[in-house]
Amino acid sequence: ASLERILQEKDLEGRDFLSLLRPLLPPNHLITAEDFLDLQFNPRARASQLEKYNPLEELPITLTDEEGNTLQRILSFQMRRILQGSEIRSILVTVSDVTDEVQDQRKAAQEEKTRERQFALMWEIIQNEPAAIAQFLRFSEKQLNDINQFLREDSYLSDDRTSRIEEHREKAEHIFRCIH
Repeated sequence: ASLERILQEKDLEGRDFLSLLRPLLPPNHLITAEDFLDLQFNPRARASQLEKYNPLEELPITLTDEEGNTLQRILSFQMRRILQGSEIRSILVTVSDVTDEVQDQRKAAQEEKTRERQFALMWEIIQNEPAAIAQFLRFSEKQLNDINQFLREDSYLSDDRTSRIEEHREKAEHIFRCIH
């Protein structure tokens, strides 16, 4: 995707990176971006460490589209130093819209927490109520055996299709009553 489409702006050529970010970020994020950009030009800062601790990897921004609607997006800014000899001449910035990926990750993490809570609750019930669980399992086994026996019964006395459909409906209703 082009940067113009990601940032919902036109005529970006020749514009300073921070001037692009200024209208998109709250002041605290803008200060962080400025500091991080300064570190990119510091030859003592190791590129691998800057990449590892990139504060602009998942940056929430607010955009306005052509119709004036406000959009909340999450952008990732990856930076690479451009060297001339051993001197840092410029920084190549790659911008990606990672909104969908981040939302998917957050949703998966929330679902995992829910599963963990449900498992913990189940485990607590199993440990604290073994007699009730044993009774439930005995009752369930009896119901399943009754259903199984009912299904084995040959009740197809009629060759009439309508009668067979009615017999199936009656069996389904009987099974429904057993399990509910």
